[in-house]
Amino acid sequence: EIYTSSFVGSVNVYKVKGEIAAKRIVFDNRSPRSFVVTSYEVSCHCTELAFDNQPVIPGEGLRATVTFDTRGERGWQMKLMKVYFSGSREPLRLFIEADVE
Repeated sequence: EIYTSSFVGSVNVYKVKGEIAAKRIVFDNRSPRSFVVTSYEVSCHCTELAFDNQPVIPGEGLRATVTFDTRGERGWQMKLMKVYFSGSREPLRLFIEADVE
C-alpha cells in the first residue's frame, strides 16, 4: 500500500545550535505498483526535502534528505511537511522536530 493519511512520521534532528540540520530518510514502497513523489508542502520555508524523482518499484525504497535551517530559531521546534505520491490522494505527513540551543 502507498502511504495513507493514517501514516504520520516523525523526523527528529535532536539538539542543534542554529545550523542547518539534515536527516536521511527512506520511503519504502510496500505497494504492488511503482510510485514517484509528485510534490511536497512545508509549513515553514526553513525545511526542505531533497530526493531523486525516479519511479520507485515495489519492494524498493526512495532515499531522501530532510533539511531544517534552524538559524534564528530557539527552543523546541516542530514543523510539518506533507509529501504527495502518485497513486495516493492523501499525503504522507512528516513532523520535523528539533531542540535548538
